[in-house]
Amino acid sequence: MWTGGFAVVTADSRVRRYVEAAIRGAEWLANRQLKDGSIRPELGLGPMYKAVAALAYAGKVVEANRLLNWLRDKALIRPGEFKLTFNPESSDGAGTAFYPNAWIMLGSLKLMRFDVASVEAMDGLSRYQVGCGGFMSTLEGGRVDILNTAMGGWISLYYGRIAQAERAGQLLRRMAELQPEPGKLYYVYDCWSDDLLRAIPENRWMTHVVDTSKPEQHFYHSGIAMVLLSDLYKATGKTGYLEAAEEVYFKISSSSKAESFRWPSKCKDGWGAALLYQATGRSEHRLLAEKVADKTFLETQGRDGGWKGFHAPLTDDYSEKVEVSAEELTAEFVFELLEIAKCLA
Repeated sequence: MWTGGFAVVTADSRVRRYVEAAIRGAEWLANRQLKDGSIRPELGLGPMYKAVAALAYAGKVVEANRLLNWLRDKALIRPGEFKLTFNPESSDGAGTAFYPNAWIMLGSLKLMRFDVASVEAMDGLSRYQVGCGGFMSTLEGGRVDILNTAMGGWISLYYGRIAQAERAGQLLRRMAELQPEPGKLYYVYDCWSDDLLRAIPENRWMTHVVDTSKPEQHFYHSGIAMVLLSDLYKATGKTGYLEAAEEVYFKISSSSKAESFRWPSKCKDGWGAALLYQATGRSEHRLLAEKVADKTFLETQGRDGGWKGFHAPLTDDYSEKVEVSAEELTAEFVFELLEIAKCLA
């Protein structure tokens, strides 16, 4: 719409732009798929585990099913658990982790593929939930943090396991109550002491605490906390979930520096704010969702429809990093843009 020579972006046109960007991303992702259905298997599970859900959500049903067939046939270890790497010479080729497993289950449910998203598969994922309600990143030597706990609660909701999801949500509420410093989010939990992990190893603050005064942080912890808590409120009507989402996690998400919106890890803040808006109807929640969608997603999308990969730091001095492939990031952005569009429609 044009008024007085100036373009006016309506709410409807903005949401449709998000969908169009997501579809372009899904097209790019589908073009990366090999004839056997896989996507860059030499990099391991990373380029594929979010892609099933993203492709399915974007209407790429054939491509999503072909990818899921490959994962079922080549990567499945036991119901609900998949190999992280496929190099036969790698000693950890049979290793598995909760977070990617949960994403594959999410995609399988969207496709209604109950050969993969079986009751036995969810039972397998449930083994990662421990007494405090949190989900461990791995069964051996893993940690409980917001990312894995929120994802575990959310996939539990998808399966209709409300009690299991609420246990995860209750832990996120407790972690919100225990936060010691404004502008910081301690996101690792010590179930043995029933407290936040406060003794941070040297040079590892970034992988334990979100500091909103710094532009490059693992912001997705506050975002995915809002995702689970908002949907738990919708599922149960219990206002305590909404209060934790608004009073702690939204404040963290909305108080980061302007430069942070160009950092890929900001993505889940938009997703979480959108789900929170769907629950509350409050303009500040919608504005944050739109800001992330516009700046983190749309302004960084390549002309070919994909998003560039990046190296996520594991240490405060950036001496250790982990590669996030373009395929993995594009799959996540496709999924989350569609979630934002759903909530803002």
